[in-house]
Amino acid sequence: MEEELYITKKQVVQVISNYLEPVMTEYGFKWIKTKDEFVKKNNEWSFHILLNSKNFWPLKQEFNIPISIVNQKVNKIRMKIFNNIKSNEPLFHKWLVLPNSNELEHKELYTIEDIEIAKIESLKIIKNEGLPFFACNSTLEQIAEYSKEKNYSVALISSKLFKESVYESNKIQIIGSDIFRKCDLDYRSNIEKLIKLLDEM
Repeated sequence: MEEELYITKKQVVQVISNYLEPVMTEYGFKWIKTKDEFVKKNNEWSFHILLNSKNFWPLKQEFNIPISIVNQKVNKIRMKIFNNIKSNEPLFHKWLVLPNSNELEHKELYTIEDIEIAKIESLKIIKNEGLPFFACNSTLEQIAEYSKEKNYSVALISSKLFKESVYESNKIQIIGSDIFRKCDLDYRSNIEKLIKLLDEM
């Protein structure tokens, strides 16, 4: 019986990517088969939609869609202070949670019919949540605002690259916050080094 067939990662990604590709192409995204993701590049920006699938036995496939935004100019400065940062490091990412998911970011698939439903749900959630998220976070100004309570290094660098007055405002707000004062000592030290670097730019 078809419902007893084991669903592989290759099957899941192929069916869903084939369904999404014509629409995603219209939005300027290119399918990168070796990475199982749709990517859109714009100057130093890149926007990523990963079709993330993992096999479990028996007959269980977990599928989720993490999306992320990368800015190489911001990362180039982050790399000077933070050893673990790479040029393609996401500034931040977000999980697109498919309907009826039984975990925060996962949807369980058991049959081919499940995959057919998931591909339609995937397109809907990418259009309704993913693309608007990218649109609202595609400039240095937007990133500086969005990240100031989420990622201090990204907030400081993007605001510095955008406008000096915004940088000064973010710097005062971050350094003066109770959350920052409660951060790990090493992390605070790195942020202070980053501020010194940015002040000298």
